[in-house]
Amino acid sequence: MNIEEFRDYCLAKSAVTEGFPFDNRTLVFKVGGKMFALCDVEDFDGVNLKCDPERAVELREKYTGVKPGYHMSKVHWNTVSINGDVSDKLLIDLIDHSYQLVLLSLPKKTTRTNRIKMTFNQISRRLLGYLFRGILLSVPLAVTIYVLYSAFVAIDHVVPSEVFGVEIPGLGILTLIVTFIVLGWLGGTILAQPFIVYFNRLLGQVPLIKTLYDSIKDFLSAFVGQKKSFNVPVLVKLVENSEVEQLGFVTAKDLSALQIDSDKVAVYIPMSFSVAGHVYIIPKSFVKQIDAKAPEVMKFIVSGGVTTIENHHDKNPNED
Repeated sequence: MNIEEFRDYCLAKSAVTEGFPFDNRTLVFKVGGKMFALCDVEDFDGVNLKCDPERAVELREKYTGVKPGYHMSKVHWNTVSINGDVSDKLLIDLIDHSYQLVLLSLPKKTTRTNRIKMTFNQISRRLLGYLFRGILLSVPLAVTIYVLYSAFVAIDHVVPSEVFGVEIPGLGILTLIVTFIVLGWLGGTILAQPFIVYFNRLLGQVPLIKTLYDSIKDFLSAFVGQKKSFNVPVLVKLVENSEVEQLGFVTAKDLSALQIDSDKVAVYIPMSFSVAGHVYIIPKSFVKQIDAKAPEVMKFIVSGGVTTIENHHDKNPNED
C-alpha cells in the first residue's frame, strides 16, 4: 500500500478529516476531532494506529513489522511498518480497528452526529453513483439518436420528398437508396462497362478532379467495396526491440510500384477519437497479425481502448 491508497482509504470513512497539526510532514487523520491514524508524508515507511492493548501485545509478538507507537502511548498505539511482514489486508483491518476504537470513545452526541453524517454521506455517494450511471446510459443513446436523426434529415432533403405538394418524410432517402441500388446493378452489367471506361478516360483529362475522384472511390472501397482494406488487424512495433506496440491494419503488401523492398508492408494506424490516422511502411518482421475481427479492433482503437472486444473464440452454448 502506498501513501495515496492509505490516504484514500482513511478519507473514505465517515466524518474523517485530515491535517498537519504538528508539522508540515506528519499527516494526521481524525474522526470527531480525535486522532486514529498518523503517517510521515515524506518518508512513508510506517503508520501509527490506535489498538486495543491486549491485541497490540499479540501483534507485536507475532509480527516484526508491528512495534510500540513511535512518539505515542506505547500501550494504546502501534507503529505498523508498510514494507514489513504486515500484509495490506491486515493493515486495512488495523486501520478499521483504530477508527472504531476512536469512534466508540466519542460522546454519544458526537457519535450521533457522526452517524447522521455517515448516513448523509452514504446517501450522497449512492445518489451520485446513480447520477453517473444514468449519464453513462442515456448520453450515448441520446447522441446516437441525435446523429442518426440529423443524418436522416440531411439526406432526406437532398432529394425532394414532396408528392403533389404533400411532404412525405423519408421519401427523399428512400429515393436515394433505390437510385444507388439501380446504379449498382447497372454498374455490374456488360452494357455499362463501355460507359465506365469512357467516364474514367474523361476524368483522366482533368488531373485534379481524377485525383479527388480516385481518392474518394478508394476510400469508400476500403470499407464497403469488394476490395476491403481494413480487414487484416495487426500489432506493430515502430522501433526494433521495443516493448511498445500499436494496433493497425495492413493495407498493402506489394509496394513494388513505389520501389519499396518486398520485405516491407504498408500499415494504417488509426487515431483514437478521430477519423484520421497515419500510414507507415514497416518491415514484415515488425508486424504480427492478430486473430480478431477487424470491426472490433477498429472500434477498440477509435474508442481509445475503452470498449470491449467480443471473443469470437467462445464456444456456442448450444454446441455439445
